[in-house]
Amino acid sequence: MRFYWGKVNTFLPAFLIASCGYLIPGSFGSDELTELENHAVHTFQNRHDLGFLTAITLKTSYAPIVQDIWRDMASQKWRVVKAYFSKSYQLRSVSSNDEKLMELDLTTGRVYQDTVGVGLGNSQYWQMIYVGHGYHVIKNYKTGDCLESSGLGEPVRVSPCTSIPRQQWAIHSL
Repeated sequence: MRFYWGKVNTFLPAFLIASCGYLIPGSFGSDELTELENHAVHTFQNRHDLGFLTAITLKTSYAPIVQDIWRDMASQKWRVVKAYFSKSYQLRSVSSNDEKLMELDLTTGRVYQDTVGVGLGNSQYWQMIYVGHGYHVIKNYKTGDCLESSGLGEPVRVSPCTSIPRQQWAIHSL
C-alpha cells in the first residue's frame, strides 16, 4: 500500500501509525519512566505468579535472583540507587548491605547478583516503565529487554518487552 500525503483515504492509517504508539508491538504508549526516591527500599511483586524478586544468598559469584513467595526477608527487599545519567536505577539487595546488585549478563541473558562497582556497566541499570493498573515493566537500560518471571522458585530472566503479565511488577515501597 502506498501512502500519499494529502489524500483523504490515507489520512487515517498515517494518523494511527504516527500517534498511537500502543498499536506497535512492544510499545507502552507514552513509555512513562517512573521516578523512584533515591536510596528508598522496595519490593517487586510479579503480576503473573505473585512472587517477589528474591536474592539467593550464596557465597559464590553470580548467584541467581529468583521469584519466591513473600517471607518478609531482607533478600526480598531492594534499595534503588539512581544513575547520574538517566532515570535508571541499580537494584541493590538489602540482605547484602547494598554490596550486591541485580545485573544482566549480556552474553548469556542471565540475571544474577554482582558486586557493586564491578561488572558490565550499563547492564546494571534498570528503568521502571508504568504500564497501568499499578504495574510496571522493569527494562534493562543497556539491552532494552524486560525482566520476566520464570515461575516461583525459578531464576528470573529477560526477554523482549511485550508487557505480558510475567513482565509486569508491582513496586511496593517500604
